[in-house]
Amino acid sequence: MPGWRGIVECEVLEANQPSLLRYSWVGDENGEPTEVTYRIEPHEDGTRFTYEHMGFTGIGGFLLAKLVLGPVRKKMLDVGLPAVLADIDSVT
Repeated sequence: MPGWRGIVECEVLEANQPSLLRYSWVGDENGEPTEVTYRIEPHEDGTRFTYEHMGFTGIGGFLLAKLVLGPVRKKMLDVGLPAVLADIDSVT
């Protein structure tokens, strides 16, 4: 990906174990930081997991968020997260 050096710089902005993790994300050299938030909260008879990655600006930010990161997010949430949860469930 042009402009991406293969490094993501992050700084934890807020953490409240086990329900919240929020951190900054800078993937491009001299890029503007965005924010990633993971939230877990009780919901009806289970648990709700919420993932947000916000702060993209302009047309470049829109394209990055939708065209580049969209498929990565989908794979992470549709494949990666269920595998981690299944692994945790098999241990407990």
